[in-house]
Amino acid sequence: MSQEDAIKIIDDRGEEITIARDDVFNLQNIFYENNSSQLSEIAKFQLSRFSRLLFNNEKISVELISHTDSRGEKSYNFNLSQKRSKKAQEYLVSLGVLRSQVAASGKGETELLNNCTDDVKCTDKEHAINRRTEIKIVIN
Repeated sequence: MSQEDAIKIIDDRGEEITIARDDVFNLQNIFYENNSSQLSEIAKFQLSRFSRLLFNNEKISVELISHTDSRGEKSYNFNLSQKRSKKAQEYLVSLGVLRSQVAASGKGETELLNNCTDDVKCTDKEHAINRRTEIKIVIN
């Protein structure tokens, strides 16, 4: 990884870490109930911890990318994923993160993590894996 493709940042514990440009990752527990955009208390806790990374590193911004499972109409799921990412964005802003540091987008059911597509029988637990918000780091 070249210097142009990486950045050193300070994590929420004050330790230096290196991340790649446009790296995408999941925070644990930023998942949603079926047909909901509400943030759980666990999700709020994780986002609160993540906000410290943004406070410590003004040269980075993030894109919150939310997803749904495959149940429901594609257009409904797309709109639901948009609402999910906006809720996460608004929560970070409510903690004092600059709005300019946080973009929000939704992907609906277009990037499933497993084979739980429309015609595949899956358990609720398997569907839940797909209802998530990922974070893409953007180096300014």
